[in-house]
Amino acid sequence: MQTLRRIDLMSIGKIYAVLGAIYGLVAMLVFDAVFAVLGKTLFPAALSGALGGAVIIGLPILGIVGGAILGFVFSVISAAIYNVIAEAIGGVKFNISGKPTSVNGIDMASYVKIVAIGALIAGLVLGIVATFALPSLLSSAMMGSGGALLGVVSGFALVGLPILFLIIGAIGAAVYVILFNFFTKNVGGIGISITGKPTALKRVDPMGYAKIVTLIGVVMTFIIGVLTALGTGHDFSAGAVRILTSLITNVIVTFISAYIGILIFNFVASKIGGIVIDLK
Repeated sequence: MQTLRRIDLMSIGKIYAVLGAIYGLVAMLVFDAVFAVLGKTLFPAALSGALGGAVIIGLPILGIVGGAILGFVFSVISAAIYNVIAEAIGGVKFNISGKPTSVNGIDMASYVKIVAIGALIAGLVLGIVATFALPSLLSSAMMGSGGALLGVVSGFALVGLPILFLIIGAIGAAVYVILFNFFTKNVGGIGISITGKPTALKRVDPMGYAKIVTLIGVVMTFIIGVLTALGTGHDFSAGAVRILTSLITNVIVTFISAYIGILIFNFVASKIGGIVIDLK
């Protein structure tokens, strides 16, 4: 197995800044189309016309700039957190082999550790924010009569949320690895192109990636659907129809979005370079 020890922050930031700009532009163009259809119905003609000009011109620009900033910031922060965790406890181990090169498996222990600690950090950050924000938000609603309750809520936010995120992250990661390894073994791995010095991930096989992601999504959707139906007490026929509808929707949406997403990634990576990684 090979270990992903480090991700270069600038290379992943550049890739996801461009991807974020593309997705932001597409999202705002869709919003423009919706506004063009509904604007005259929702607003008077004069106001609709004035808003229309600003929306049609301004939103795509906002989508490009906002998407690029969010893509860069979140990818760099995520990669930086990964690098710190990987430096401390070791990175995620993959089974990368064959010609052409493909990812055929993920080591359970290394992946679960990385995801669980990342989830713990996310829960801790959210818990700190909630600890400071919730008392001021709830105290006015309680009119000063819920001091004990506020203490409990704040305590849970600071201690309980990190633990909850840790547990959910570990379980989710474990299930994901089990499904990933099962499907890559029986359907085939995800083809990748890792070349150059320094080593860079420059291409991912769209079909292989879309198949694996879709199959994992189908299983997860089925599990969640069954648990939801059992928890809400719906009758069997209604629950079965709901689960079947969710599965069909999941297959269509996940496969198309995953396939197109990787095509866009490959295009961007071919133009500005891949994601530089330390893989040993």
